[in-house]
Amino acid sequence: MSGVLRVLLYLLLGWLGLLALDVPLFGFLNYGAVFVFPVFVLLEVVGVVRALTAGGPWAWGYILGNVGMVAATCVAAVAGLIELLAGWRLDTQTSRPLYLGLVQLALLAGVTIGARVRRAPP
Repeated sequence: MSGVLRVLLYLLLGWLGLLALDVPLFGFLNYGAVFVFPVFVLLEVVGVVRALTAGGPWAWGYILGNVGMVAATCVAAVAGLIELLAGWRLDTQTSRPLYLGLVQLALLAGVTIGARVRRAPP
């Protein structure tokens, strides 16, 4: 894979990871997330630079962490669609922190699994 394509794919994955994180973050913290979200953007930038320069476990942790957040958001979207089609109404005071916790758990699981992978990153 060429270097430019690799950088673009890592940046696209990081952007999708930030999109997967901002919905539950702003849903849980409301306007307070305005102060917290730039920290996550900075961590994403540091993560992509570290993944591209160091490679190895750093790259796998970056890739699998972002894929985990996107997958958790897809699972929550399917659950919301099922809720909508079934006519249920869950309490948002309960579901907002659960959604944020699910996304953060997926991020942690992806980074942990990625840090243990010993293959060369894609």
